[in-house]
Amino acid sequence: MGKFWIGFLGAIVSPCAYAATVTYTLSLNENALGQCAPNSFVIYASASQQDNLGLHSFAADLKTPAQGGAILTSYVNRSPNGTWDADPNDPDFNPESEYPTKYGGFNAVRSVSMINGVVSGAYDSAKLDDAIKIFGFGQQTGNMNDYLPPPAHEPPDFRSVSYKPYAPSTGTDVAYGTTRADLPIGSLRLASGAWAGPIEPSFDTGSVDNKAVLWTGSLPGTVLTVSPEFRTVNYCAVVPEPASGVALLGLVGLVRLRRRARV
Repeated sequence: MGKFWIGFLGAIVSPCAYAATVTYTLSLNENALGQCAPNSFVIYASASQQDNLGLHSFAADLKTPAQGGAILTSYVNRSPNGTWDADPNDPDFNPESEYPTKYGGFNAVRSVSMINGVVSGAYDSAKLDDAIKIFGFGQQTGNMNDYLPPPAHEPPDFRSVSYKPYAPSTGTDVAYGTTRADLPIGSLRLASGAWAGPIEPSFDTGSVDNKAVLWTGSLPGTVLTVSPEFRTVNYCAVVPEPASGVALLGLVGLVRLRRRARV
């Protein structure tokens, strides 16, 4: 994984000097529904504001059991990844025409592995005009449905044909950008998972696979590669006190953690 990722980054590194930063946050005891749940975790990426245009690519690496890390029982790449296709119900749709599929999110260098601990994804520049540039990942909230491509005009009749709504890959986020007290505004959820046993997940901070690429402009090649910073939080310690509408699972997890803290 490392050599492939480094080779990919080598082709897109910008020579420009910026002070932009990216922080990876490991939120322990948070499940995929945003609830307090022991032995679950979520990874977020936060990009600094105003000195860049958000995440272009990312890779985060957790320690494996052989490195003293946790035994992962699930690991899901949640970063946006999906497509738009021409709408066959459009009155001008011509079944004899070939309408290009449009891609949005982190479609390239995409991986998630419980074996090596890496989760990654990148804007697919190889798809040229069929890859929709979306700025602000890791900086702001948004929804992939807001980026519907403009109508297609393809031979033989070149009529205007609209696209269908965004079709996300299984398990990936459509609405993105998490904002809460312990996270910078617009933090992007990269992954969720779970572990077994007493050893909690942790970042492999010395891994060469920990990289982030930021947009610095809208033109091809206007990107910057940075080494991320790392932080770990206990979600059950930072969420507000449960109210009547909080899920029972979250309440039970919070009580258990508090009991452990008093031992």
